[in-house]
Amino acid sequence: VLDAEDNRINELPSEVRNLTRLTTLNLGRNRIQIVPNEIGDLERLQTLRLHHNVIQAIPSAIGRLLELRLLDVSENQLTTVPRNLCRCTNLVTCSLNNNKMTQVPIEMGKLPNIETLNLEENRACKAPPNEVIVKGSK
Repeated sequence: VLDAEDNRINELPSEVRNLTRLTTLNLGRNRIQIVPNEIGDLERLQTLRLHHNVIQAIPSAIGRLLELRLLDVSENQLTTVPRNLCRCTNLVTCSLNNNKMTQVPIEMGKLPNIETLNLEENRACKAPPNEVIVKGSK
């Protein structure tokens, strides 16, 4: 577990890839702008909290986090998320609220374990695809 919430961190160094045994990474309430591709090397990561930063994009490498169960990227500057996020089939909770999302990948409806997909306060966001809505109503 690495909890560095609210520490005025400006960047997540690429050396993060060396934390291969990490299961929880909390970097919420910082000033991070860029999430490096090396985040995908944290194969054991189950919880990733990057809320309340100024992140504009999530790298497609996030799709390599096959153990990920919780992703919180709320309160950032995201306009979309990569389709590769849908490879994270253990994802249960995905918080994308309070961003600038315009759409979510239709593949989000294929996540077999998703229970919570929070898209609140994305004013420009179109309604989630029917596949996502149908999945959420079961």
